[in-house]
Amino acid sequence: MSALLVFTNLPDRAAAESIVQEARAAGRTILSEFESKKLLACYGIPIVDTRIAHSEDEAVRLAAAIGHPVVLKVFSESITHKSRVGGVRLHLFDEESV
Repeated sequence: MSALLVFTNLPDRAAAESIVQEARAAGRTILSEFESKKLLACYGIPIVDTRIAHSEDEAVRLAAAIGHPVVLKVFSESITHKSRVGGVRLHLFDEESV
């Protein structure tokens, strides 16, 4: 017996190419974590809800919108191992901890 695979959501290659080209245009050879997740999503690969906050207040609002617990990570186009520089906070269960 053979199985037939049917893909209902085709990859968004144009969006994927745009992500890569923007990084290249900025002189980078490594995608940020946020860009990497967007690239994976272009090909239908599930990712966790990821948002970028530009202030403490915005981080609190976004965490509430996503739902606790959340994880906070430093956003950087050059730091690839955020935990090595103390840039990751896990298990943030409420507004106060965010």
